[in-house]
Amino acid sequence: MRRVLGRGERERVIKKYMDEMGQQWKGSGMAVDYSMGLSISEDPVERERTDVELAAWLWRNLFDSRGLGGPPLPPPEGEGPMSGRVKELELPRQLMEVVCFMRREMTRLDGVSDGDVLSGNIGEWGAAGMQEEQVQQMQEEQVQL
Repeated sequence: MRRVLGRGERERVIKKYMDEMGQQWKGSGMAVDYSMGLSISEDPVERERTDVELAAWLWRNLFDSRGLGGPPLPPPEGEGPMSGRVKELELPRQLMEVVCFMRREMTRLDGVSDGDVLSGNIGEWGAAGMQEEQVQQMQEEQVQL
């Protein structure tokens, strides 16, 4: 945060920004948890709202609330002035694709065993951020339990 605001900024201001960012992070996590919780609800109306809530979270956080009536996205180099508005028209399709991706990945991860998660083997690339020796040590510790 100090790099963004500069060396001369007071510590109180930086602490305030850090607190706000922490609250936004927690709120974002709660919103995802809420939308995922709707998917296991007994009420069919709530289950139907799951993808809508997830898309709303994605739009706010991943897509930065684009298309909210503000200025259009800047056109890429060599494209006309209307290309920003055209890109905004693609947002619903893009949101749907990301929601479908998240659903697919959550279903895949639901099928991964706890042991594989603990050892970091949750994808096709093997252990995430671990050396092979660390993975073997964790697996041996699990066997002992």
